[in-house]
Amino acid sequence: MQTAAEILAEAVEIMYDPDLHGKYVVYTPAGGEVAGISAVFIPGKSPVEVHSQRAVQASGTLRVKKADVPVWSRKDTVAIDGVTWHVNEKEGENSVEWWLGIGRDSRPTFRR
Repeated sequence: MQTAAEILAEAVEIMYDPDLHGKYVVYTPAGGEVAGISAVFIPGKSPVEVHSQRAVQASGTLRVKKADVPVWSRKDTVAIDGVTWHVNEKEGENSVEWWLGIGRDSRPTFRR
């Protein structure tokens, strides 16, 4: 009989399959080595205006396996379909995954 941890690990492997929800991304830790990994990208809602930066920012959640990204940092970046995103925060975790909040500037807005 499988333990709960074994069932979770098996379900995560299935979810990361590129034929299901997985996506190949390039993860670059701050000061670390670039790595191509499988991740699950969940786009956020419509881009929102960030008043303090006067820019429009897109956001999303990136689920990564802890085996691929043992330690994360706010200075890490990830390229998804050739677009660079920045890790902003940890939204959650379980025993085998990090759920990272990511964002990118969509377009600058200039005000007078």
